[in-house]
Amino acid sequence: MRSECQYTRSVGYKCYNCDEYVDVPDFTESVSEATICPNCNSDLHLEIYYRCTNCSYYYCNSFSNCPYCQKPREERVKLQEINYTQVTTKGDYGAALAFISEHEILGLDTEGNSLDPFENELLLVQIGDETHVYVFDYHWYRRLAKELFWMDSWRLWLLQNAKYDYKVLKQSLGVVLLNVFDTFLAERILTCGKERRNSLKELTEKYLQTEMDKTIREAFYTMTIETFDQKVTSEMLEYSARDVQVLPLIYRRQKWELQNNELTQLADLEFDVCKVVAEMELRGIYVNVWAWREIIVSCELQKKQVVDEISELLGGKSKATLTFVFEEPAINLNSTKVLKQIFSSFGITVSSTGDAELAKISHPLAELLRKYRKYEKQLSSFGESFLAMIRHETSRVHPSFQQIGADTGRFSCNKPNLQQIPVNEAYRKCFCAPQGRKIIACDYSQQELRILASLSGDPKFIKFYEDGVDLHTATASMMFNIPMEQVEKDKHRKIAKTINFGLAYGQGAKNLGETIGVDEQEATRMIDKYFAQFTYIRDWLEQAAVNAQRNGYLKTLLNRKRFYEIPEKWDRDYRRIMSSIGRKGKNTPIQGIGVDMIKMALVKIHQRLQEQKLDAFLINVVHDEIVVEASERDAVKVGKIVKEAMEEALSL
Repeated sequence: MRSECQYTRSVGYKCYNCDEYVDVPDFTESVSEATICPNCNSDLHLEIYYRCTNCSYYYCNSFSNCPYCQKPREERVKLQEINYTQVTTKGDYGAALAFISEHEILGLDTEGNSLDPFENELLLVQIGDETHVYVFDYHWYRRLAKELFWMDSWRLWLLQNAKYDYKVLKQSLGVVLLNVFDTFLAERILTCGKERRNSLKELTEKYLQTEMDKTIREAFYTMTIETFDQKVTSEMLEYSARDVQVLPLIYRRQKWELQNNELTQLADLEFDVCKVVAEMELRGIYVNVWAWREIIVSCELQKKQVVDEISELLGGKSKATLTFVFEEPAINLNSTKVLKQIFSSFGITVSSTGDAELAKISHPLAELLRKYRKYEKQLSSFGESFLAMIRHETSRVHPSFQQIGADTGRFSCNKPNLQQIPVNEAYRKCFCAPQGRKIIACDYSQQELRILASLSGDPKFIKFYEDGVDLHTATASMMFNIPMEQVEKDKHRKIAKTINFGLAYGQGAKNLGETIGVDEQEATRMIDKYFAQFTYIRDWLEQAAVNAQRNGYLKTLLNRKRFYEIPEKWDRDYRRIMSSIGRKGKNTPIQGIGVDMIKMALVKIHQRLQEQKLDAFLINVVHDEIVVEASERDAVKVGKIVKEAMEEALSL
């Protein structure tokens, strides 16, 4: 991406033929023309130019970036010997403040003894650039936290995994970072679908061709503030300073890549979202522990009942038939080998005991096993292990959100995974607000199908939405040739809903058939009938698949890109891989635009809650749903803000 060059300087050199001083440009399209003496036409024999590998312009080798297109030079970067100051005196502190005040862009990092911001003891705060880094220990960083420079809206802080350091600084010192550039997120944006190599060690190797030893990091985990002065070493201080020194160098290369790929706007959005996510994690979600324990007890009773029913079902078998079962004190219902033998005793041969295979078997044992596994899963994932993640001092869980968890840009979540909470009203009611507060939850209605309607321009799809007709009911009416008033919710509409979403996700006939309980041939017939009705959607999905296979990437309205590794044609898995790329390509723009919408809404909501000084904060996001906790006094106003922000997020 070229831009108008802002450099017009020239450099003076002496011609040794005519002894005249000649001005040569600091960048040029032709070295041969630029280095000819205009007085005597002699060659000046200058070796001062570097050729940009992007725009092919030549520029003086004193520049680190091409003046024309801003691309950083690609030759090996030699890191300067680390130059850092451990602040130990008022003089050091004053010099550090002067250094900070003079810079608009600075690297920032912290060192502590835990990855959990609630348990972490902050040991060091490091601020600097590639020329110099200042290291503040506990004797000085609390004083640093009171300085006004944190409020400078024009300063950009460079961080690796900014979410973590944001939480540490907020939790330990009350410092809030206003503007951040996260090299961790930037790399994820640049490589979605290609690779996940975005640790600081990996980025340093990629952009600076320099190896970074991170093993010394473990030494900080053995320290406390009380033992810091005795245990800290010069190697540890140098390590902490080095983490900051490399950030500006990586930043300049990533910044150019983002600009060149037209991803700057998206990156700015993700950096803003990063701060919102950090705040959400610190706030946490209140959980009614007693109600949750009641669910656990109920689940245990239901599981026991299913086990009893299975035992009763197997009780009719002779002891000889089930000798293999009773070699152990009890039947191991989690053993694939045992289950295959049990099914064999009923005259049923199974290739596997996965849920999809069990769903095909018409036998009471298969149905009971599926129920057993459901309760087993609930107890293992959302039993006592879930309650153990509630912090006693807050009565809340503080999950970890990965804001680009999927290559489409979608969030993922763990510790605990709130996106996999069972679809059960009893569980949802446990995520409540403390006394005197309210929960405001708002989601988009059929977000991805509406996006598909907009992208494809399908007139029937669009008319259903404009007329306020239920899309799934209307689709069922068309698919089964029955009036809409005769559509049964748990039969026709359910199948139509599965088809609507399944085809938007690139699902094929085989998988669709398994999902709705028909054979592949019937599923193919239904798909053909569906696309005969919605031809614009068919054409758009097919073109999206072709574009992914042809270009190796697809993008959203904000230019969020998901890349695909296109195999060589001689690859024996070529057809399978290309088919997979086609399926992913159909859904990537749809899901990606939905992600952009929800993230823009999150930023708007966060900003407006702060601007209006409301007693409310974001606590959760699940795909197309946003959840806010507010005081009873502000709840109505907050609900209006959430609704308006989500409606304004992105115009299709």
